[in-house]
Amino acid sequence: MLSIGDLARESGLSVSSLRYYDKVGVLVPHTVDPHTGYRRYTFDQVDQARLVAGMRGIGLPVREMVEVLRGDDPHGVLAAHVRRLERALDEARSQTSRLHSLITDRVTPTSSATVSAGALAAAVESVLYACDPHSPFAALRGVLVECDGTALRLVATDRYRMAVTEVAAPGSDEFSTLVPSEFLRTAVHDHLPGPGVASLSRRADTVTLSGPAGIARATALPETFPDYRVVLAPRPGTVGELDRDRVRRASTAETVSVRCGAGGRVRLAAPGVTGGADDTSGPQVLVPARHLREAVDALPGGRLTVTTAGPWAPVELRAADAPGTVSLLMPVADA
Repeated sequence: MLSIGDLARESGLSVSSLRYYDKVGVLVPHTVDPHTGYRRYTFDQVDQARLVAGMRGIGLPVREMVEVLRGDDPHGVLAAHVRRLERALDEARSQTSRLHSLITDRVTPTSSATVSAGALAAAVESVLYACDPHSPFAALRGVLVECDGTALRLVATDRYRMAVTEVAAPGSDEFSTLVPSEFLRTAVHDHLPGPGVASLSRRADTVTLSGPAGIARATALPETFPDYRVVLAPRPGTVGELDRDRVRRASTAETVSVRCGAGGRVRLAAPGVTGGADDTSGPQVLVPARHLREAVDALPGGRLTVTTAGPWAPVELRAADAPGTVSLLMPVADA
């Protein structure tokens, strides 16, 4: 016979644990002295005690320990417990990820820009046409949002065209983030209608847009946006004034030839479109008609200017009433 201390040494269970398992009916001593209360165990109970120690180590509930010791499908009991542990581990991982995000948010400052809601809505609409929402490259699916503390700049490109615009944002923070274009498209429609102010902010990788009609959040895109400033660098060229209606008539063709002439006049050469500048000394540039039409439709205000700098230089379109708004169209080869 073994004393409770002997069994504790043999099994790895403490004396207090053996007393507990006796109390709950998991491992009952072979005999208990009625006068002293000393517990005595058989040598056959050593294996049981070791089994109990192992089950205790994996957190098996007492009721299931009893089932295992009775031999009621012990392997099935253990397998079910492992499945519970795996589900708990998955949940713990999920909660841990959430905790990491909360901790990051606590130590990461929020950068934000406050602007006119109407101006922000118009700015978003003026650049979305240049995005490619189906591109495999995240940078081309997004809109770069930059704030220098005084103005909020939005930039979008699909590699064949680029749109840039600015909104006054005095007293704002300096930050830069790449925002999913489809998020902005939806958020402008749902949360920016009506007068008032709006704010666009970033904290860690979360972008928040708050407008008169509500709040929306999205995860910033992780990719680096192309260096658009290289393309925006000033270059000498011929400037002309562009007529919106003539552009829409020319859009029936696949490509349009844009040529700036003397006195700021512009000739658009396309099937069914005639007239324009008499002096065609300026460089001729071919651009996709659809790209030209979409750029013109997106630019705000009335009067538009176009600058050409050579057959392979981007065509630059600007809104006279919005100096910070510009669209660039890449030329195409003459078929």
